[in-house]
Amino acid sequence: MPQWTLDGNTYKLTPQWINTDGSSPVTYLGLGNNNVLILTGDIGKFVSAAGSTNWVTLYFVPA
Repeated sequence: MPQWTLDGNTYKLTPQWINTDGSSPVTYLGLGNNNVLILTGDIGKFVSAAGSTNWVTLYFVPA
């Protein structure tokens, strides 16, 4: 299950996948085909299975 963190200084949004056993692996955020957000723990395996992806960083922009 993903958890999101917002850095109050930079407004960077960071995803963190939480496994059912409570462990939290490294989590990468990508923007796939048709603008679908992707969370993965292994960029190489994901690219091998699904093809190239744009890896992104998200920032919250306050109004």
